[in-house]
Amino acid sequence: MDYGIDVGGLPAFDVTAASGSPQLRASYSESLSYLTVNGDPRPSHSADPQRYDSYTVNEPGTITNAYVQGGER
Repeated sequence: MDYGIDVGGLPAFDVTAASGSPQLRASYSESLSYLTVNGDPRPSHSADPQRYDSYTVNEPGTITNAYVQGGER
C-alpha cells in the first residue's frame, strides 16, 4: 500500500478469511526507493526498531501490531 503521504501509527490488518496458518509479512518504508523485504534499512525513530512485522494468521479478525511504526508510506 502507498498512502501517498508519510504517515505513522499502529499497523492493523483486517483478515476476512483464513485457511491453515499462513504468514502475513508487512514491511514499512518512507519511500518506495528504500523498501526492502525487511523494510527501510535506514535508522528508524519508531517505537518498533524493526521495519517489518510477521504474523501467523489463524482466524478472521483484525491483527494490530503492538508498536507504533513511523514513516509508513
